[in-house]
Amino acid sequence: MRQKDVNRLRRRTPGPRILLALDQSTLSDLALNEAYAGTRDLLVTAVEADKLVCPMSLGATDETLETPGLWQAIADLHEELSMGIEFLAPKTIRQREALAAAAAFCEQEVLYSVEDEAFDRDPQTPRDELFPDGIRVMARFGPTDVRSADVAREKAKEAMLQPAYDQTRAEGLSFDERAQGELEAMVRWVLGPLADPGFEAEFARKQAAVTRGFMTGDYSPVSKLVAVSERRMFAEALVEHFPALAERAQEFAVSDELAYMPALRYPALLRAGLALTRNRVARPGDGYDIDHLTCGLSRCDIATADGSMTQLVLNHKLIPEGCQLFATRDIAGLHQAVEAALTTTP
Repeated sequence: MRQKDVNRLRRRTPGPRILLALDQSTLSDLALNEAYAGTRDLLVTAVEADKLVCPMSLGATDETLETPGLWQAIADLHEELSMGIEFLAPKTIRQREALAAAAAFCEQEVLYSVEDEAFDRDPQTPRDELFPDGIRVMARFGPTDVRSADVAREKAKEAMLQPAYDQTRAEGLSFDERAQGELEAMVRWVLGPLADPGFEAEFARKQAAVTRGFMTGDYSPVSKLVAVSERRMFAEALVEHFPALAERAQEFAVSDELAYMPALRYPALLRAGLALTRNRVARPGDGYDIDHLTCGLSRCDIATADGSMTQLVLNHKLIPEGCQLFATRDIAGLHQAVEAALTTTP
């Protein structure tokens, strides 16, 4: 992918504060390994000086739940570095970026600012506004069986993608071909009936499955019907806000305005990279890594990721200008990058 195309995927919130995206492994090392106390102290001091923030993410929180007895120390550090600022759920970010793309395509006013697309509050909000009178109050819930089960289900989905990766390798598809196919699938998923010719048939199948389930006492198909219904509701909301899409849906589906929204494009690029990495098998944490990198590369100044994902990003030249990426093991590189950034922060 050309550098100028990757650069179009940047949607960083304006402001002087350094935005840092730490993956769960790096957070764990910083919280639990005293060998990295110097870097941990550097980050905490920068946060206290109102020069840096490391927003919390659902993925890092979920994966922290899998460290019994250790999760509290990791969560405490993440809360301190985030000051309570969080990335929104990946689905919400995708939808808000689709709304931004629709506004640009239809030449209408945006519904959400750039910071509201991805964060629960502006990551540039001054510290004294986040904690009036210096009081910092946060509520946190530890691991539960239900949440842990949800995480396990999410991770189990990754193994289902292995046949598609194998097929890509067997067919000899190029990176660009695979990435385009992934992008088109993502667009169909997000836009639902506006872009997916098979949507109505899928909806009917889900309805029939729920009806059969009610007759036999099996209520498991309900959640799948709800998911499809939510896609329909979002498509209806798009048309309600941007009436021109009713007649131009197919044109919008292939528009640059949509194609260069990072929450749609980065997952497509990263999935293509996974599919074309020789001998690599699908890993349970891949989905979380993709969500993390999507936010980190598009909206932060510095990000970390595990070694294999970092190498994948480097191999396919997916780092936009204005962002630096470091492997989990490169704490020294992270430290130096933060120190250098702090010297230029007002």
